Amino acid sequence: MKKSNLNYEYINRLQTEWKELETQYWLEYNLFSIQWWFLLLVLILPWVLWSKYVERKRIKEILLFGALLSMLVGLLDELGISLNLWAYPYQLTNLIPGLVAIDYGIIIVAHMFIYQYFREWKSFIITNMILAAIFAFIAEPITVRIAFIN
Repeated sequence: MKKSNLNYEYINRLQTEWKELETQYWLEYNLFSIQWWFLLLVLILPWVLWSKYVERKRIKEILLFGALLSMLVGLLDELGISLNLWAYPYQLTNLIPGLVAIDYGIIIVAHMFIYQYFREWKSFIITNMILAAIFAFIAEPITVRIAFIN
C-alpha cells in the first residue's frame, strides 16, 4: 500500500485556511446583500405566518413533526454539501453549512401546515408528494437560475 504525504495536521491546516476564505467571502459578498435580505425574509416570514395560523390545540404535536423533519432536512442537506453535490454561494451565516433559510424556514413550515391540515394518511401523502414536486421541479430550478444554489 502506498503511503500518502497527507497527515492530520496538514488537512487541519487546509481546513483552517478554507474556513478563513469562506468567512472572508461571506463578509464581502453575502452579509447584507440583497440575497442575504431575501434569505432572511424567507426564513422569518413562514414562521410568522405559521405562528398566526397554527392550530393551538395540536401545537406540541405539530412542533414535534417539524423538529423531526428539521433533523432529516438538515442531515440530507449536509450530506449533499459534504459530497459536493451542491453548494450555496449565498448564505445567512457562514457558521452553519447549508441553506438555513430554505431548510429551516419555508420547507419545514410548509410541511407542518400540510401535517396540520391533512389528517388522513392518503391526503397527507398525496399533498406531500405535490409539495415535493413543486420544490424539486419549480422552486429549485428557480434558485439555481438566480444563483442561490450551485
